Amino acid sequence: MSRTQRILLIVLGVVLVLVIFNYLVYAPVQAEYQSLVAQREERLRERDRLRNIAVRREALETEYDQLQASIPALEAKLPREKDVPVLLVQLEQLANALRVDLQNISIGTTQRGQAQGGAQTAEVGTVPLGLSITATYRQLIDLLAQLQDFPRLVAVNNLVVSPGTLPRLSVQIDAATYVLEGR
Repeated sequence: MSRTQRILLIVLGVVLVLVIFNYLVYAPVQAEYQSLVAQREERLRERDRLRNIAVRREALETEYDQLQASIPALEAKLPREKDVPVLLVQLEQLANALRVDLQNISIGTTQRGQAQGGAQTAEVGTVPLGLSITATYRQLIDLLAQLQDFPRLVAVNNLVVSPGTLPRLSVQIDAATYVLEGR
């Protein structure tokens, strides 16, 4: 073997060792490195997401506590049964306090529906109300404002105002109240 052949053989041996090293050692280590980098990035994103939740936790707990505190007030406005006599008395007392001429109250039959809140489910019934009144414009506005703070939840759906004997108006109010059926 000549000197050139030996040098060529040594160079080929070194190249062969480098190729084998690349496939058997470097490439698997590089793939593992890339996998670890991807895992690290994923964990950093998860850490940032959890930090955002932790930052909002106190605000969410405060909001949750406020919502929990408002439940008894809402349940007070949603009686557990259709309590017509009490509702009629409350509406009449309100009309008398505002000096509104309450001509007619009609109460329809309960229409059933379902409301969901968290893990609890409650049957909510809608009770249609019809009110016919004669009042001045100011008394009408006061009546509508008082219905917002009424002991029961009352939603005004329709309001028809027609002229009456001056300064009074003839008003037909279509409203609804709600009944909490179960929990």
